[in-house]
Amino acid sequence: MPSTSIATAIPRASRASDVVRIEAALRTVARLVITDETYLPIFERLQREHAQAKAREDQLAEVARWAAE
Repeated sequence: MPSTSIATAIPRASRASDVVRIEAALRTVARLVITDETYLPIFERLQREHAQAKAREDQLAEVARWAAE
């Protein structure tokens, strides 16, 4: 089964707050990792997805700046 990120599993209209939702998940999972390292792979995946979502958000902001000129 192929790996699906949170961002691609949710319809585009719902993705406006991916960064915020992933940050909330990171906080939750971080607390779990402190008590049980079994959750570390989930934390690592969320970190990767956060970086991707943030990069996409930044890129779209850059596109908007260029389009506004």
